[in-house]
Amino acid sequence: MRKRARLTAPKDDEFNPDDYISPLPNDILISILSRLTFKEAAITSNLSRRWRYL
Repeated sequence: MRKRARLTAPKDDEFNPDDYISPLPNDILISILSRLTFKEAAITSNLSRRWRYL
């Protein structure tokens, strides 16, 4: 049986130089999420623990 490689997400406090969205204030993130369909917004909640509660 093959072993599956586990993907580990970076911690929310780790900075990725290519990540321009995480440093944005909550008000702007909410504005972005409000323009998505409910389904798209629900899917994006899996991208970041911080976004899950916006």
